[in-house]
Amino acid sequence: MGKLSAIWRFFSSWYVSGPLLAVLGIVIGAWVFFNVYPGKPKIGVIDIPFTVINDDSAFVISTFLEYARRDDSIKGVFIRLNSPGGGAAASEQLYFETRSLREKKPVVIIMNDIVASGGYMMSMGASYLYTKPSSFIGNVGVILSY
Repeated sequence: MGKLSAIWRFFSSWYVSGPLLAVLGIVIGAWVFFNVYPGKPKIGVIDIPFTVINDDSAFVISTFLEYARRDDSIKGVFIRLNSPGGGAAASEQLYFETRSLREKKPVVIIMNDIVASGGYMMSMGASYLYTKPSSFIGNVGVILSY
């Protein structure tokens, strides 16, 4: 009986029971927040800073686009784009993936300082385009072969 009462006194002291109750409250609160309350619809925001589109950057951007396409709680996507362009194959891949995302939910591309060549090609897959008057918007480049 003495051993049981010593354990009870230990757990009933404030320096043990206070943090224990706090941790328990955080765990229960997190479970309720993430499982009981599904939350409001979300708008996805993808930032593409001054990026030359190549295979590596296209892979990273594709991962973000695919995540936004598959997550049903995301109801629309804003893409802040700033790119001077890049490789034709990678840009075409991003165009098709942006278009695929557009088929499932609205996609708005916000063109920042410069969107040229491959960046412009990617933006053609979006539902809406927004550009600033001072933005430099270019076209899809030409390939010269001789």
